[in-house]
This record gives sequence, C-alpha cells and structure tokens, in this order.
Amino acid sequence: MSGNVDGEKTKLNSKRTDQQVTGTPGGEGDSEVETTATPEARQQASREYKEKFQKFKKESEAVVDGEPIPLGHRQMVKKYFELIRPSSSDLEAKPAATVPAEKK
Repeated sequence: MSGNVDGEKTKLNSKRTDQQVTGTPGGEGDSEVETTATPEARQQASREYKEKFQKFKKESEAVVDGEPIPLGHRQMVKKYFELIRPSSSDLEAKPAATVPAEKK
C-alpha cells in the first residue's frame, strides 16, 4: 500500500495519445543485440554437470563400499542410491527454460 488510504485519490490528468511508428524492418541503422544464452553454453553446462555427477558418483560408491555397513542394511543403502540416481534420460534432458533463437 502507498500509505495514503484516507487522503484524496491521485489525479490522473494526463493526456494520452496513440502514435503509430513506421519503419522498415531489417533496414539500415544501428542496432544492439545482447545474447543471454547460447546452445554452446547450454552444452557446456550439460558437460560440466555430467563430469561433476561422475565424480560424485565414484566418491559416493567408494564411501558405501568402504564403510562397515551391516549386511542387513547394505542392500537397502544400495537400493536407495540406485533410486536417487538420475537416469540417462535425465542426464540428456534439455533445460526447462530455453531461450528462442535470435533474428539477425
């Protein structure tokens, strides 16, 4: 809230005019383009994710294999890690938000 709940309403005495802007799309003139995401950057992120995943997968398996886990719990722990492991389709999935290709 603005805090002015008991006072006078704001007066909107503006004059609005509609203007039609004409021009030639693709014509000459200065233009500015800002690239926020590229397919290469998404691929780089995907590769880095896969590398990190493989590293931590090896580390977690080494810990599970090296820990003195009681035999009755060993199968349950293995099953847990198998269930939370991303599938190959998860690793290759495209990001949810994609940026449309720019027009040049």
